[in-house]
Amino acid sequence: MVEKEVIEQKFLSLQPQAFSLLSKNILKHRLSHAYLFVGESGVGKHSLAKWLAKAKLCTNVDEDGKPCLICNQCVRIEDGFHPDVYIVGTQAQSIKVEQIRALKKELSCSGFESRQKVVIIQAADKMNQSSQNSLLKFLEEPNCGVLIILETSSAARLLPTIISRMQVLKFCELPVKKLKKHLLNHGIEDRTAAILSGLTNNFEEAISLAESEDFLNLLSLVQKWFYLLEKRDMQAFIYVGSNLVSVMKKKKEQELTLDLLRVLWQQKMEMIVKSDADSSSLQYAKGLEKILEAKKKLQSNVSFQNVSEQLILKIRSC
Repeated sequence: MVEKEVIEQKFLSLQPQAFSLLSKNILKHRLSHAYLFVGESGVGKHSLAKWLAKAKLCTNVDEDGKPCLICNQCVRIEDGFHPDVYIVGTQAQSIKVEQIRALKKELSCSGFESRQKVVIIQAADKMNQSSQNSLLKFLEEPNCGVLIILETSSAARLLPTIISRMQVLKFCELPVKKLKKHLLNHGIEDRTAAILSGLTNNFEEAISLAESEDFLNLLSLVQKWFYLLEKRDMQAFIYVGSNLVSVMKKKKEQELTLDLLRVLWQQKMEMIVKSDADSSSLQYAKGLEKILEAKKKLQSNVSFQNVSEQLILKIRSC
């Protein structure tokens, strides 16, 4: 199967409704001048936005109007270097009105290489009211040949008048089984894929974690701690001090440690439930509750070592 078919199959599997609608719009030459992609981070909004930009500018579309993905136009869009594709990123805390005004000025000019231009605004809900009003004027009188795509996880933060002038596509969250399948197809080992799909429903984040040596080292440490906790072994106390506290210096790492422990504990509990071991499943359910409580305490600025040691005592008493 060629790369083009692989990519399209991926979109069909991850976001069938959104991809099918866009494909139909392209085929019937009925692309809207503006789209609003609504969905949580990592569900494929930005990848599909770039695919749509490629469909708009590709010089070698197929008979259905879909992009080839290998021409000079498509490659530059994917790499973020196409002069007629403007991507407003998510690094800043807000998208200011000056940025939108500068963007509108650019769009009023002809494209560098064609009459077509594409604007992709990530985290569009970061636009303040002035920015949104400035964009609204452009949406009310769109330039011919300009395609605007807004990405957001919260449409409620956008002006109703903006939403009413766009075609809204809702992106569904990725179910655990579907996410795990895609991770396996990406070459990730089965056990790691199972853990990642329990940790996040963000495909891009899962891939990033799977490719991170720091994450894999952390996972190995947490798995060893899990086994000690599961056996109610007092060595779990020593392990916290000698192996976890000395490594997990940052709050983000500490929270991830407890999240990984939650996933491992929950997956073991689900295995026991399937085996009809009722007494054990109750113990694991109580243990899971204690892990969730520990995460809340950590977020309330109780030290990681205190939280971990209290958790060991509570799990031993379950």
